[in-house]
Amino acid sequence: MVMLNFLEYVTGRVIAILFAMALLAFILLVIGFASGLMLAIIAITIPLVILKILFGKNKPKITYHYERKD
Repeated sequence: MVMLNFLEYVTGRVIAILFAMALLAFILLVIGFASGLMLAIIAITIPLVILKILFGKNKPKITYHYERKD
């Protein structure tokens, strides 16, 4: 009888640990997915912003020249 109680205790603990590990793995997966998305968004937006700044500095000069000519 004592052995059965011990086995029940151990199996309960093992199931709890497995559940906790599965939950932790899922949370880490979600965090990893979110950080991966963030990195992808950053990797796409930074070059676009740089290009906008580079071309944005040239565009006003062109418009100012056109305004001066008019």
